[in-house]
Amino acid sequence: MKIAQMVIGLILFLTATTIYAAEDSDDPYHLKGMYDMKITIGDKVFDDILHFDSVSEDHFCHTDSGVFCGDIEGKLIVPGVFEAVLEVGTYYVDYSKLSGQLEFQFYILAQENGKQFYVHYSGVQDNENTLIGEARLADESLLGTFTAHKREEKP
Repeated sequence: MKIAQMVIGLILFLTATTIYAAEDSDDPYHLKGMYDMKITIGDKVFDDILHFDSVSEDHFCHTDSGVFCGDIEGKLIVPGVFEAVLEVGTYYVDYSKLSGQLEFQFYILAQENGKQFYVHYSGVQDNENTLIGEARLADESLLGTFTAHKREEKP
């Protein structure tokens, strides 16, 4: 009888560990995907495309206080102008804060009118399908604000 209980306990442990690992590595905050981004710069609104190709949790930054973080890879597409790979893309969730919102940031090297310049994007996940935030130039001056809506995945 004891052996049967130990075997059942081991099976339950392995099942729970496998389920946790699968959920843990499968974009738990549902960031991955294509977003239609509207960025307002001055009095003009531009339509860009934000693509988060890969989102992964960093298991070393999880703490008992409810802090989670990870990496984001992807690109920003300014149609007809340029495509830029996301650099230093990260996300951060601190459940000890009242809002517990997911915060994210990334940099791009923009290429417009024959010039290159870095832009720092940062924001929050407003809900599972919407990101809101701002874009700043290297000198920290505000370039613009944005809202990005996730495209529905087609089966």
